[in-house]
Amino acid sequence: MKLAKKNAYAFEKEVYDLSTGETAELKFHSSCMNIKVNDNQFEYFVQGSNVQSKDMPVEKLKMFLSVFATLKERVLWKFENESIQNLPTNVMIKSWLPQSDILAHANVKVFITHGGLFGTQEGVHNAVPMLGMPIYCDQHLNMRKAVQNGYAISLHFPDITKEILKDSLEKLLYDAYYRNNIKRISGIFHDRPLPARETAIYWIEYVIRHKGARI
Repeated sequence: MKLAKKNAYAFEKEVYDLSTGETAELKFHSSCMNIKVNDNQFEYFVQGSNVQSKDMPVEKLKMFLSVFATLKERVLWKFENESIQNLPTNVMIKSWLPQSDILAHANVKVFITHGGLFGTQEGVHNAVPMLGMPIYCDQHLNMRKAVQNGYAISLHFPDITKEILKDSLEKLLYDAYYRNNIKRISGIFHDRPLPARETAIYWIEYVIRHKGARI
């Protein structure tokens, strides 16, 4: 018997139907995976692979879109079903996006995330302030650490309102406190003898050279 996948947004049961929508402000070229944003600042929104945006309750979806529509910044949203009706003109959705490349873009100003370990590390690596909405497991710990270090705001998903969401985004966008803190933490993160890739290569080759390096 095939079991239905449990909705991670367990505290909400309503799931919505979607239909076609598209915008032209952000150009996405799937052939080379590049994002063309010109001089526009933008926010990147992703909820990971286990908790997917397409499972978001309809009222929460409407709330997010209504807040995004009030922003002067663009919003790039990883959304697993590329068909939302009446999409705001400053919002673009794609079922898959190159997260590392996006977070490295000079114009990304806020990373809206579920707070997974790899995503938060990428945010720190690229010095992007974060708005976290942790659901379970290590996500709460990761976002608590980010809040304590002053480069993130963490929200409890069921309690998010339009006012809370808009206020949190505006703080991250316009309050230098968060930008300064993430730059400081990112500097600490990058201050190491070798970059991460070279460190991994060194130790792999070390083990090979010494045939397991057992002492």
